[in-house]
Amino acid sequence: MFSQQNIIVDCSDGPISTTYCYGNGDNTIFNYVSSDGTQLNLTIDSGLIEAGWDLIRIIDSDGTILFEGDNGGDLTGLNFQSSGDSIFLGFQTD
Repeated sequence: MFSQQNIIVDCSDGPISTTYCYGNGDNTIFNYVSSDGTQLNLTIDSGLIEAGWDLIRIIDSDGTILFEGDNGGDLTGLNFQSSGDSIFLGFQTD
């Protein structure tokens, strides 16, 4: 079962920073939506994921999958830009 969290990014306030620790069987989706319709940048400053078992999925505004995988377990420095006003970050863990 998926849990979706919708987060409005108030672009006039600047970047937001979120910390999230996932657990086993986690299928959480974060839907980031810009407040003014502009494109969004998603940067993962640091993070680890269980390589070979768990994955993250980044989906663009138009439904295109920008990234799906575990990046060898280290998510640090991954960076994506949406083509529209939203970007999705999802976790799928065992």
